[in-house]
Amino acid sequence: MQVGGYCERNSATEQTNGSSEVEGWGTYVLKEKLKVLKAEIKRWCKENIGRVEARIIELKNTIAGFDKKAEDQVLSDEDVRLRLEAT
Repeated sequence: MQVGGYCERNSATEQTNGSSEVEGWGTYVLKEKLKVLKAEIKRWCKENIGRVEARIIELKNTIAGFDKKAEDQVLSDEDVRLRLEAT
């Protein structure tokens, strides 16, 4: 479960820990666990950070659309509210 964009401890980290049962010397086990954790962090960043960039583009387009509409006519109260939410 995500709260404010962050994963709760028992979801992502424990899933990662359970999937990285490695045997060997302590440093080797640590290296392999860090490799799995790095892959999990990269996946999380692509899912969450990528959405932020797409959302910014979407909001810029929405604002531009309302600005264009405002040039031609008076915006309704609903349009004004939606434009303010986008900023």
